[in-house]
Amino acid sequence: MRRLVPWLLAAVFYMTLTVVFTWPLVVRLSDVLASDLGDPILNTWIIWWNAHAVPLSARWWDAPMFWPSAGALAFSEPLLGLAHLPTPIQWLGGSPSTAYNIAFFLTFPLSALATHALVFRLTRRHDAALIGGLIYGFHPFRVAHFPQIQVMTSYWMPASLLGLHAYLESRRRQWLWLSAGAWLMQALSNGYYLLFFPVLAGLWIVWFTLSP
Repeated sequence: MRRLVPWLLAAVFYMTLTVVFTWPLVVRLSDVLASDLGDPILNTWIIWWNAHAVPLSARWWDAPMFWPSAGALAFSEPLLGLAHLPTPIQWLGGSPSTAYNIAFFLTFPLSALATHALVFRLTRRHDAALIGGLIYGFHPFRVAHFPQIQVMTSYWMPASLLGLHAYLESRRRQWLWLSAGAWLMQALSNGYYLLFFPVLAGLWIVWFTLSP
């Protein structure tokens, strides 16, 4: 229990900071959209469609837009890497806007906590991990991309790096599965990160495994 206390305190801190950072979003989840009415409307529609069609099926690809084009969903980000959050909310009766806003809200504490875990694995210090979580979870680049929830969904990358570092230390294969799964989810969340993150992972391999 003593080991869990710092993690619980960090989670509460990141959640509270997110409430302040995005206020009044948390009390208006069903009647507003975070940021503007451009990309968030499109992404809310895609989130709705992911909850109503079987992913990767022919019907899913032929989303009801840009008729009569086939495979219309390929024109944009499918957002499958974050469907685990908004899809159950809609199945339980939540509106698409509520599902979108909750997924957007959680990108902050999840990014911070994933980085907190990564930094703690490297340093064994919660103070250093807290600084890392604050920097990654709330840095200005995220503010500039409020309308693009796919860019905001970046918590899978530190989770993947955590798996690599843990495997290098313990040689347990489950950490490799964690790293690979997190990389896949990140790739399904954002096409940019699908291309960018493997560059970082390749540099990680060179630095930590091939260098003397």
